[in-house]
Amino acid sequence: AETAKKLSLKSITFDAVDRAGRGLDGKPIAELPKTPDVINAAFTSDVGVDTDALQMPGGGYLWYDVTGITASRERNLEEVKDQVASRWRDDEIAKRLQVKADEMLDKLKIGLALSVLASENGLNVATAADLQRRKPAGFVPAKVVDDVFKTPKGAPGSAEGEAPIQRFVYRVTDVIDPKFDAAAPEAKQLLTSLQNSFADDI
Repeated sequence: AETAKKLSLKSITFDAVDRAGRGLDGKPIAELPKTPDVINAAFTSDVGVDTDALQMPGGGYLWYDVTGITASRERNLEEVKDQVASRWRDDEIAKRLQVKADEMLDKLKIGLALSVLASENGLNVATAADLQRRKPAGFVPAKVVDDVFKTPKGAPGSAEGEAPIQRFVYRVTDVIDPKFDAAAPEAKQLLTSLQNSFADDI
C-alpha cells in the first residue's frame, strides 16, 4: 500500500476473502479481478512472503500481499440461517424456471412462434443484434451470449442469466461471419497480446 501511494498506483484492501471470492458478508467481491487468478495465488502464499507479480490480460501487473490468515471453520446456524433460506428459495425458483424453459423449448422446436409463446406466458420478446463472443450485449449477459454462439441459426435455445433465478429463452435468427480487419482495435489488441506472450516465453 505504501509503494502504491508513492507511485500513484491503485491499491485495494480486502478485510477477508474466501476461496470462492466472497467477503465477510458471503457475497462475491466485485472489485476482485477474475483474471489473473489472484485468489488461488494468495491462498498458496503466506503472510510476509514476497510474492511474484501477476500479469494482467491487457498489459501491466498486479501485486498482492497476504496480511493475515483466518483458519476455516464450520459456521453455526445463526450465522448462515438467512443465507440458507435465500439459497433454498433461489434453488426452488431456478428448478421451476428450468422446467418452464424446457416446456417452452419443446413448443418452439415444433414451430410455435416466439411471440405467441411469450404472449401465452405473459412475457416480452426483445431482439438483440451484433452479439460478440464473451461480451454482454445490452440486456443479454455475456453468459447467455456464450450459449447463443453454440446454437445453430434458426434453432431455439435456453440459458441461465447472471443468476440462477434468471432464465433466457431465445431463437438465433441470423449468423454473420465478420470480415477480418487488420486495422480494427480488436485485431491490434490481439497482436499486442500475442507479442507480450512471445516476449514472456522468450
